[in-house]
Amino acid sequence: MRDEQIQVRASGSATDPARLHERSEASLIFWAALDTLADDHREILVLKDLQGFLYSEIAETLEIPEGTVASCLYHAREALCERNEEYP
Repeated sequence: MRDEQIQVRASGSATDPARLHERSEASLIFWAALDTLADDHREILVLKDLQGFLYSEIAETLEIPEGTVASCLYHAREALCERNEEYP
């Protein structure tokens, strides 16, 4: 029974070529949009959203107040959303 469950999961949509293509395309769009951000915005987004840093860790790393981290992160996410709307 367990082998059958594993087989079903392995043949699911995660391995569907069309789904993989969609994910790959979305990834390219994300990285292209991320590259258009200002360096400070991109840096904070990467630290928080991709590397999982805490606000306090980002503040310490970049030697800026936590409030500035929060503000920059907000503006970085807004800018990224705007860029993503530009890409079909």
